Amino acid sequence: MTKQRLMNCTFKYFSKKGYNASLSEISKCCGIKKQSIYNHFKNKDDLFYQVIDEEVSTFFKDKIEEFSNLQIESPEEKLKAIFFSFINYYKDIEKLRFWRFILFIESEELFLKSRDLIREKEIEFAKNIIGEFEKVLSKNNPEVVLNNSIAATQTFMTCIHGILDGFMLYRGVFDIDILANNVWNLFWNGVERTN
Repeated sequence: MTKQRLMNCTFKYFSKKGYNASLSEISKCCGIKKQSIYNHFKNKDDLFYQVIDEEVSTFFKDKIEEFSNLQIESPEEKLKAIFFSFINYYKDIEKLRFWRFILFIESEELFLKSRDLIREKEIEFAKNIIGEFEKVLSKNNPEVVLNNSIAATQTFMTCIHGILDGFMLYRGVFDIDILANNVWNLFWNGVERTN
C-alpha cells in the first residue's frame, strides 16, 4: 500500500513541479519519512521512472483496448472517436501537466528512458491508426498508401499535441472542444484530398 501511495503522491507532485518535485514533498504527502522511500525505490529517478512507466503503459494499453472495442465500421468515425478520446483524457489538467513535464526531465538518463518508453508504446498504438488510414487511402497504389498512411498518422498525433499545447497556453480563453473540432475538420479535409 505504501508503494502505491508513494507513486500516487509522486504523480501529483510531478504534475505540479516536474523533475523539480522533491522527495521531501512526496514523503510528506504520503505521511512517511523521506528515508522510507528507499525501501521501495533506489533513488528519485527510479521512483519517477516507475510512475512514468505506470502512467504511459496504462494510457496506451487503455487506448489500444478502447480502439479495438470500438463498434464503428467507418475508418473516419473510428479515427475521430480515438482522436477525441485523447483530447478528453487530457482535459484533466493534472494528467496533461504530467505528460508535458516529461519533456523537461533534467536527468538525461531518465529523460531518455522515458522518451524511449513513450516511443515504444506509441509505435504499438500507431499500428492501429496506420491500419485505419490504409483503409481510407486504399484507392491509391500500395506504396503510396503506406507512405501516406504513416504521414497521416504522424499528422494525426501532431494535431493532438498541438491542441494540448493550445489548451495549456490558452486555457480559459477559448473552448478546447471547438478547437479540437476545428483541427479535426481541417485535418480530415486534407486526408480526403489525398485520395
